[in-house]
Amino acid sequence: MQGVCKLFLTVSFACLFLGSTTRACTGRASQQSKGPRQSTPLTLRQRVPNVSENTLGASGPPDGRIHRDNPKFDELLPPNNNADILYKDEEGTGADRRMSKRCKDKLNSLAISVMNQWPGILLRVTEAWDEDGHHDENSLHYEGRAVDITTSDKDRTKYGMLARLAVEAGFDWVSFESKTWVHCSVKSDSSEAAKSGGCFPADSLVTLRNGETRTMADLQIGDKVKVVDKSSGLVTFSDVITFLDRDPSKDTLYRVIQTDRPGYTATLTPQHVLYVSDTNSSFTDSRAMFASDVHTGQYLYTPVTLAGTSLVSLSWSCTVV
Repeated sequence: MQGVCKLFLTVSFACLFLGSTTRACTGRASQQSKGPRQSTPLTLRQRVPNVSENTLGASGPPDGRIHRDNPKFDELLPPNNNADILYKDEEGTGADRRMSKRCKDKLNSLAISVMNQWPGILLRVTEAWDEDGHHDENSLHYEGRAVDITTSDKDRTKYGMLARLAVEAGFDWVSFESKTWVHCSVKSDSSEAAKSGGCFPADSLVTLRNGETRTMADLQIGDKVKVVDKSSGLVTFSDVITFLDRDPSKDTLYRVIQTDRPGYTATLTPQHVLYVSDTNSSFTDSRAMFASDVHTGQYLYTPVTLAGTSLVSLSWSCTVV
């Protein structure tokens, strides 16, 4: 259930120190259990998360087009020469191999998932970076942050599951937008949220499947923690598979946000994505904001069911990249 809390105190900053307050960010939790895959294919027109592509809760706003004559072109858009991926390359220029580093990483992960799901079948890219202006003005294709994909056998019955695999591979926004392809995109390589996501201090609590609470510092790979499925909004449990940012040797600046509802206080890094509204209204009227931009008097939604994953401190939801 979504709740809404009003921010009634001035948002304050707190510098939390080493030891029990080490910052920790879990990696994207795996939704698959050992044994046969239990993942549910996306349906036609379904988006994950179910927000607009250019919002902070998804892939974020465009940074600007990248042109081939940019002196840093090869650095910004390195070619992806993964032999396990087929490229349509209808332009004959190699443009479909050009993509941001984050997009390349997610695509390579997806290629492995596709081969595991359908032996003998490869991932196929029909569009990546675009230099010809064939897309909408704010398209992330122009900066190599978006790809359109199919399977090598072009079997449309596979595309719903392909979209689900893309979500699990870590793409920041996936849309099963056509019967003939799946669209995926990522946050900018320069985005702080893309580098580490939002983090919590290590003494924040999560809930395990057996009902036990455990601090972020004590979490272990393989622990099953309470999460929110961002495609359905349902609370479930999922495995911790990695820590994207766990640094016991560094002091970190955190933002403390307190609401008018007793017990609803959050300590998190400024780049955490939250959903807020200026009025006490429904979730559909909210917008995504970084924690650093939240101000007194706004209304905060908890947990963030459309963009969150780990449920922290029993009442807080975080976005994990």
